[in-house]
Amino acid sequence: MKFSESLKHIILFLVLILMNITAKADSICSHNNFRFIEIIGQAGGHIYSADALKEASPSKYKEYRTLQLRYGWNSSDPNGWQSMYLYPQYGIGWYSGSIGDPEIVGRPSAVYGFISFPLSYDPKHYPFIEASMGVGYNFRPYHKERNRENDAIGSKLTGYLNLKLAANYRLNRELDLIYGFDIIHFSNGRIYKPNAGLNMLGINVGLRYNFNTMQKEVDNSYYPQVVLDARPRHSIFRPKESIKRGEFFLYSAFGLVQNDMDDSKHYGTFSTCIEYRYLFNTCSGVTAGFDFFYDSSLKPLYPGESYDLYGVHIGYDFLFGKFDARLQGGTYLTQKGRKFKGHFFFRPALQYNFGSKFYAQIGLKTQKFKADWVEWGIGVKFPC
Repeated sequence: MKFSESLKHIILFLVLILMNITAKADSICSHNNFRFIEIIGQAGGHIYSADALKEASPSKYKEYRTLQLRYGWNSSDPNGWQSMYLYPQYGIGWYSGSIGDPEIVGRPSAVYGFISFPLSYDPKHYPFIEASMGVGYNFRPYHKERNRENDAIGSKLTGYLNLKLAANYRLNRELDLIYGFDIIHFSNGRIYKPNAGLNMLGINVGLRYNFNTMQKEVDNSYYPQVVLDARPRHSIFRPKESIKRGEFFLYSAFGLVQNDMDDSKHYGTFSTCIEYRYLFNTCSGVTAGFDFFYDSSLKPLYPGESYDLYGVHIGYDFLFGKFDARLQGGTYLTQKGRKFKGHFFFRPALQYNFGSKFYAQIGLKTQKFKADWVEWGIGVKFPC
């Protein structure tokens, strides 16, 4: 990693932090005052999915080493949705490091948002799960003449996904030790080919510094007489509220893809589905529905055919705040669908709700276990 490039990213990250720290809070009782800064190191190995990349420089792809800088919020509102989830943490982050030969893959970095859900509550030591999602950049993509070895990434920008199982150990009043395991994925969702993607599995270790943004308002002296808590004290944990009702969804989405025959042209895709969701409580629900897909990138591969595909799916929804994290699995109803796409598909998605009726959703429709296309969609709900 070049020092000048890293310095620019670090300065930008610090500017964003300073803008937040210097913002005035409404009162000492504000539930947004508990913040933290993290530095995390990661190391591990690649889970190979790109043959040419692996063969070009095998010694470069046995391991990776990366660094993350993060700024976040410790949730603390006992009356908000956070109290039903053991008070998650969430924030923004920057990722960079060495994941392979820079002459082939470039010097990838990423900016992302994250949310961490504690699995149990213990002020001293607790496990948590975390999901991060953002945009990767600074890749050196595949080029059929200048960079044929990179058959993993076909674009300079990609999606970034990190799933983590980790723990937080309190060292003192302000500092925490963070450690755990994670899996990292870079992919562009077949918007550009090739798109085998990069998958990395490893360990992470870091330090978290907790602070209260209102400390400077109360006593900003070198030797303060009044010292505010650096982290929230949790005493109220609201139970999940039972709902037990159903609702129908009508959803439509579009996407852009390339195919293996022509990497200079983009094709449109379309998805729509009608589904039923049953909510058990304020945190979870299950879904079942019918799908219609149209993929115009099949035209050069199967000329003279119709490219409308029909399917069914089931799924699980995890609800938090205005967001729903969704995971669906399905199959095709016709022989044509199974011929073109295989016997099954998945759809992981993130939904944002505008009130109780409308929502926007970004998802990844897969072809078996690989990306088929990214769905950018909107939907409407009809309560039963």
